[in-house]
Amino acid sequence: MWTLVERVSFWGLALLTLVAVGFVDRTPLIRMPLLADLVVLVLWTIRVAVVSRRRHGWRALGAMAVVGGIVGGFGVVTGLWLDPLWSPTFTVAPVEASSIIDLSRFRSCAGHDYSGPAVGSPGQNETDRSMKHYVSLDVRYGDGIEVAVRAMADGVVSAVVTGDENGDFGGDITLTMSGFSQFGYWDLRYMHVVPTVAAGTRVRAGDVIGLLPPTSWSEYRDSADSSALLPTHPIQFDLALGYHSLIPFGEQLDSFVSHLDPALALTLGDAGFTVDEAVVARAERDTQPCDGTYNAEPDADWVFGDRARRAADEEAGRDDETTGTTAPVDEFALRPVCTEAVVSTKWMAEDGTLWTCALDAAGVPTWRTD
Repeated sequence: MWTLVERVSFWGLALLTLVAVGFVDRTPLIRMPLLADLVVLVLWTIRVAVVSRRRHGWRALGAMAVVGGIVGGFGVVTGLWLDPLWSPTFTVAPVEASSIIDLSRFRSCAGHDYSGPAVGSPGQNETDRSMKHYVSLDVRYGDGIEVAVRAMADGVVSAVVTGDENGDFGGDITLTMSGFSQFGYWDLRYMHVVPTVAAGTRVRAGDVIGLLPPTSWSEYRDSADSSALLPTHPIQFDLALGYHSLIPFGEQLDSFVSHLDPALALTLGDAGFTVDEAVVARAERDTQPCDGTYNAEPDADWVFGDRARRAADEEAGRDDETTGTTAPVDEFALRPVCTEAVVSTKWMAEDGTLWTCALDAAGVPTWRTD
């Protein structure tokens, strides 16, 4: 009887092991890529323990405990002191590369505090810095143009959150990626993006997973009184890359620009970005902390593409090559036309004055400032 049970359990577990190892990266279990393997390992351990105890007594269980301690210790050590054994390679830009005008730096003082341990330094918490990237486009909120957002690598859409669910405009999309990484997985979170895929969907690099801008941006702008979402402001979204270690549990943050395929790095370079400048070293930020002050130094917090530099040149006024004179600056050049379609919207001038598109006494839409 026992011999038959041992044979059935052996071949059953052998088949289950093949399924777990071969298909764990092909299902939504990618969210925790070694979970199925760990379950199979526990089942093998129970089987071996029962067989060993029956044949060799308690000393066999003692030997197994020693081996288990060594394996577990190795998992803790690799999770604490070694970089992930596998990391993703991003081959596709999240949006058309030529449409990106600027990118906030990893560990910048842009936006708000978004910090924690960095990949390679688990357990060493970093604070008071933005350890993600904001991406600005040459499309403005008021343009009425939809922009496709794409998966930067193969993976599974492990989580989708709509704007209504998180109390924010737009929504979040989490793209999870895994490989032969010890006890963990990677995910790339797209924030303030309208999801067009469902959780559990497996996608390939380049597949459309969302749209910009969120259709609710104007309502959210009005309710939050946010000058960052005016019709003339560039559309922005966030990208946050994290590595989740299962032993020990926890998330470590990293910059997606550190994992670019050479071809994609070259494409971004052609758009005017110096990728090497997109990351602030930890030592540099530690010596120059944000001190809770954000968005105070755009030049230090952002890297700018060719489109942003050309726009800045035009706004500042360039020297005329023929006359040697400087072109006048029109600070209202980017203000949209005030029509009935945009009545009640607001626009902020460079000098900080806030303008409102409203109907005048004759009922004609006119920009005015109070």
